[in-house]
Amino acid sequence: MKRVLKHTKRKIYRGLQYILWLLQGKPIPANDYVKQLIVKTGFKKSRHTTFVETGTLLGRMTGTLSSVAKTIFSIELNPDYVINARTVFACKST
Repeated sequence: MKRVLKHTKRKIYRGLQYILWLLQGKPIPANDYVKQLIVKTGFKKSRHTTFVETGTLLGRMTGTLSSVAKTIFSIELNPDYVINARTVFACKST
Protein backbone atom coordinates (compact mmCIF):
# COMPACT_ATOMS: atom_id res chain seq x y z
CA MET A 1 0.00 0.00 0.00
CA LYS A 2 2.83 2.40 0.90
CA ARG A 3 4.50 1.66 -2.44
CA VAL A 4 1.30 2.48 -4.38
CA LEU A 5 0.84 5.70 -2.42
CA LYS A 6 4.45 6.74 -3.03
CA HIS A 7 4.10 6.00 -6.77
CA THR A 8 0.82 7.98 -6.92
CA LYS A 9 2.36 10.96 -5.13
CA ARG A 10 5.31 10.90 -7.54
CA LYS A 11 2.98 10.85 -10.58
CA ILE A 12 0.94 13.77 -9.20
CA TYR A 13 4.10 15.76 -8.46
CA ARG A 14 5.46 15.14 -11.96
CA GLY A 15 2.15 16.10 -13.52
CA LEU A 16 2.15 19.35 -11.54
CA GLN A 17 5.74 20.05 -12.63
CA TYR A 18 4.69 19.68 -16.27
CA ILE A 19 1.61 21.90 -15.84
CA LEU A 20 3.70 24.53 -14.04
CA TRP A 21 6.20 24.52 -16.89
CA LEU A 22 3.38 25.02 -19.41
CA LEU A 23 1.79 27.82 -17.36
CA GLN A 24 5.15 29.58 -17.13
CA GLY A 25 5.28 29.72 -20.93
CA LYS A 26 7.65 26.77 -21.40
CA PRO A 27 10.74 28.52 -20.01
CA ILE A 28 14.20 27.39 -21.03
CA PRO A 29 15.84 25.57 -19.42
CA ALA A 30 12.95 23.28 -18.56
CA ASN A 31 12.72 21.66 -15.14
CA ASP A 32 14.23 18.20 -14.62
CA TYR A 33 10.98 16.31 -15.11
CA VAL A 34 10.20 18.02 -18.43
CA LYS A 35 13.74 17.38 -19.70
CA GLN A 36 13.45 13.71 -18.78
CA LEU A 37 10.04 13.46 -20.44
CA ILE A 38 11.31 15.07 -23.66
CA VAL A 39 14.43 12.88 -23.86
CA LYS A 40 12.59 9.66 -22.96
CA THR A 41 9.84 10.33 -25.51
CA GLY A 42 12.38 11.16 -28.22
CA PHE A 43 14.45 8.10 -27.39
CA LYS A 44 11.43 5.80 -27.59
CA LYS A 45 10.41 7.28 -30.95
CA SER A 46 13.93 6.84 -32.32
CA ARG A 47 13.83 3.08 -31.70
CA HIS A 48 17.49 3.11 -30.72
CA THR A 49 18.59 0.69 -28.01
CA THR A 50 21.70 2.48 -26.71
CA PHE A 51 21.87 5.85 -24.99
CA VAL A 52 25.05 7.85 -24.27
CA GLU A 53 24.90 10.46 -21.53
CA THR A 54 27.58 12.99 -20.73
CA GLY A 55 27.55 14.61 -17.31
CA THR A 56 25.88 12.02 -15.12
CA LEU A 57 25.68 14.29 -12.07
CA LEU A 58 23.08 12.55 -9.86
CA GLY A 59 22.04 9.99 -12.48
CA ARG A 60 18.44 11.12 -12.90
CA MET A 61 18.44 10.88 -16.70
CA THR A 62 20.21 7.53 -16.58
CA GLY A 63 17.60 6.28 -14.14
CA THR A 64 14.77 7.59 -16.30
CA LEU A 65 16.06 5.94 -19.47
CA SER A 66 16.98 2.66 -17.79
CA SER A 67 13.41 1.46 -18.37
CA VAL A 68 13.57 1.98 -22.16
CA ALA A 69 17.22 1.69 -23.20
CA LYS A 70 18.90 -1.69 -23.50
CA THR A 71 22.36 -0.19 -22.90
CA ILE A 72 23.35 3.14 -21.31
CA PHE A 73 26.85 4.62 -21.34
CA SER A 74 27.19 7.42 -18.84
CA ILE A 75 30.29 9.62 -18.85
CA GLU A 76 31.16 11.66 -15.77
CA LEU A 77 34.49 13.35 -15.02
CA ASN A 78 33.84 14.41 -11.42
CA PRO A 79 35.09 11.57 -9.14
CA ASP A 80 32.48 12.35 -6.45
CA TYR A 81 29.61 11.99 -8.93
CA VAL A 82 31.15 8.80 -10.31
CA ILE A 83 31.19 7.23 -6.84
CA ASN A 84 27.61 8.33 -6.21
CA ALA A 85 26.37 6.96 -9.55
CA ARG A 86 28.12 3.63 -9.02
CA THR A 87 26.50 3.32 -5.61
CA VAL A 88 23.02 4.25 -6.85
CA PHE A 89 23.05 2.03 -9.94
CA ALA A 90 24.77 -0.92 -8.26
CA CYS A 91 21.78 -1.11 -5.90
CA LYS A 92 19.32 -0.94 -8.82
CA SER A 93 21.01 -3.65 -10.88
CA THR A 94 20.68 -6.36 -8.24
